[in-house]
Amino acid sequence: MPGSKKEMARVVRNLIRENEDVRLTVKALEARGVPRRKAELEIGRAFLGCLWEARHGMPDRWPAVLRGLRAGKSSAELFPDEPYDGKVLGSS
Repeated sequence: MPGSKKEMARVVRNLIRENEDVRLTVKALEARGVPRRKAELEIGRAFLGCLWEARHGMPDRWPAVLRGLRAGKSSAELFPDEPYDGKVLGSS
């Protein structure tokens, strides 16, 4: 599981490079005027939310979460109870 901000940034860059849905999501956010760094942060928060849910036996929502981000929702709206408080899991 990602543990540091630097490691999480690398994970997000890999997701963007390797996954067409993630690239489309970043492009959609940028088209709405969201700076690239903020778009990457939203992807990272969404990824962590989905990872947390999966580790706790919840259904995989990653495709739906990416669609939600492309539709204009924020990661905070998609994960209103954000159990990890927006921090990289495993970090202090």
